[in-house]
Amino acid sequence: MLKLKFEPAELARRIVAELWLYPDGSRILELSTKCSTTEPFDVAARAGAFLAGKGIAVSPADQQTKTRTALEFFSSEQRGA
Repeated sequence: MLKLKFEPAELARRIVAELWLYPDGSRILELSTKCSTTEPFDVAARAGAFLAGKGIAVSPADQQTKTRTALEFFSSEQRGA
C-alpha cells in the first residue's frame, strides 16, 4: 500500500490518496478528504469537479471498499494454498 497526503492549490483542502497493490496485478485507488457536517455536498461537488478536471472519472456504481477487496483476495489465496 502506498499512501500520500497532499493539498492541491486549486482545491484548497487536504486529500489522502491510498494505492493498494495486489500480487495478482489488481489495484485500488482510494481518495479521501474530510469536512464539517455542514458542507458535505459542497465538498463532494468541488472534489468531483477537481477530479474531472484532472481526467479522473468517478462512478459510484464502480466503487468497492478496499477492505472487502483485500479480504476477498487474501481469503481466496488461502483457499487456493
